[in-house]
Amino acid sequence: MSQSPAPRRCAVLGHPIAHSLSPVLHRAAYRALGLDWGYEAYDVTEAARREWLDRAGALGRPGGAADAGWSGFALTRPLKQAVLAVADEVGPLAAALGVANTLYRSRAGQWVADNSDVHGIIAALREARLGGAAPGDAAVDDAGPVTGSPSKTPGSPSVEGYGSFGGQNQPLTSTPGGDGALTGPATVLGAGATAASAVAALALAGVRSIEVWAREPARAGAVRRAQAGLGIDGLDVAVVRWPKAGAPRGRVVVSTLPAGAADPTAERVAALVRERGPAALAGRRLLDVAYTPWPTPLAAAWARGGGAVASGLDMLLHQAALQVQWQTGAEQAPLAPMRTALMAAAGQ
Repeated sequence: MSQSPAPRRCAVLGHPIAHSLSPVLHRAAYRALGLDWGYEAYDVTEAARREWLDRAGALGRPGGAADAGWSGFALTRPLKQAVLAVADEVGPLAAALGVANTLYRSRAGQWVADNSDVHGIIAALREARLGGAAPGDAAVDDAGPVTGSPSKTPGSPSVEGYGSFGGQNQPLTSTPGGDGALTGPATVLGAGATAASAVAALALAGVRSIEVWAREPARAGAVRRAQAGLGIDGLDVAVVRWPKAGAPRGRVVVSTLPAGAADPTAERVAALVRERGPAALAGRRLLDVAYTPWPTPLAAAWARGGGAVASGLDMLLHQAALQVQWQTGAEQAPLAPMRTALMAAAGQ
């Protein structure tokens, strides 16, 4: 008598993990897609990653993943680089950056590590809003030219419109000023794994001059590996020690810092706005990956200067949508119900 297959399930892994909104997003997607799947969050340190995955039957056992019902994992800190070593395959984008945030099953049954953060950053910047509007509100285009669409189908998290990097949904070729282009130069605050994804996102969206602010430039290896791995002609990425004065100069700014860490920079931005007035940042965009509390001091100061703002919730939504596609095989993730569930859970 054959056994019934184990229920399909996915999970987010990382440390700490209690704050994660990934379960909210993925469960909403499963409901909308009519899938009776489960999604949980597990606190997993880097030291325990292989032990946990083996115990779960996800890796290291022939047929283990199918038997246990695992269809995929989302990875957050501190696992985004370490996970590459436990995957059967590494997607071209994750390989280029040395950073992955997703594990999913290929059609051949192999575990593939890939990166959906890049797509999340691009989509969030395209949705940047004026006036410090809450994440999830209608996007505006008043912050400067962002031409084209990042997908072939409106609402789809596919990012094929940005070019090809040798694999499905691996968009790493672009032309400055072309389809999907952002107007640079850009500034990235922070130099870790998320900063590496930000550099890739900006580069493939058309930016060719990127300044990365690092507390310790010698530890910015992830950013330097990303630049080398992208192999984009004319891409200039300068890693500089965090300036002692002045606001970020980029027309596009991405803060990859945790909540509170960008507050001193927010004070510099506020000073600039007081000096130059409420249009000081007109035509400029900010993505602050932090989202609790919202608006962050940096986002609030930016909005007071007339700049357009996107939240980490916007990035989280779009990177999760691409994960849903990879992990379930759905052609299109249900963005609207995912967004609604996310905003409700975040109290926004």
